[in-house]
Amino acid sequence: MTTKKLFLSILMFLVLFCLLFSIFGKSGYLVNRSLENYLESLLREEEERKLRLEALEERRASLSSPEALNDIALSLGYNNDGDVVYYFETPDVIEEVPPQEDEEEDLLFEGLDTWVIALISLASAFVISVIAALIQHGRHDRDNDAVAGKQDRRYSDFDW
Repeated sequence: MTTKKLFLSILMFLVLFCLLFSIFGKSGYLVNRSLENYLESLLREEEERKLRLEALEERRASLSSPEALNDIALSLGYNNDGDVVYYFETPDVIEEVPPQEDEEEDLLFEGLDTWVIALISLASAFVISVIAALIQHGRHDRDNDAVAGKQDRRYSDFDW
């Protein structure tokens, strides 16, 4: 009976270790999910930068004409001969784009060390074994009490 308990405890340890290692290990599910989320955020950033680059290239292409250069010069305060310049008391309000605050990057989950996972699964297997032994011991005591009670009832049921 003791060898069965030992074998079951070792088997329980191995099953728990494999399960915890596949979830929390260095190459487990949580690590892969964390890397996947990080990759998605990097791809989103790359796509945004590509769109900004395309917009800037289009703007540069549109500014190469002489009319566009004259418009820019006029907006900077330069004027051509014969132009009438008007000065306003309040300057034009230019909306300032607030600098993008870097979102706090999700810290990548790097996984637990193998010895930590082994220690957790060993402790869990020990606790489960102790609980199973206590349950089995309590059941054994109830069975003994029930057998003793049946024997008493059997003889007391008869009317001599």
